[in-house]
Amino acid sequence: MTSSHRCAASSLGSVLSFEDLGIDVEAVIGDGGIQTSALVAQARTIANSTRDVVLCSYQNHSVYVGVLLHALLEYAGKDVIPDRGSITGERYTAGTIYAAYKSEKVSQAAQAWFQSMILPSTLPLQ
Repeated sequence: MTSSHRCAASSLGSVLSFEDLGIDVEAVIGDGGIQTSALVAQARTIANSTRDVVLCSYQNHSVYVGVLLHALLEYAGKDVIPDRGSITGERYTAGTIYAAYKSEKVSQAAQAWFQSMILPSTLPLQ
């Protein structure tokens, strides 16, 4: 890894699932006792608390965990995810952030999202 390129969870190598990271998303999003609006509020608080945590830096540009999480929450769909019952994109995103927080793996979850959505799958992190 060069000094101009650092990633918080670069030791992950390839993209891992949240389950591989030990984050139990299903337990949170499947809990009917937690309203989606409450999950979103918690996830926004978590994102705010990680606003200064650097996820990746390249040359003189940085990506912050909290900024990525806020963007994911902002643009998460409110429609039901096909084949997922009544789970919406918003509930899934907020639930994942909350489950990652409970597992003390917020940066790792953000890194997994970043790697799977932003970085080309053929570009290994070093």
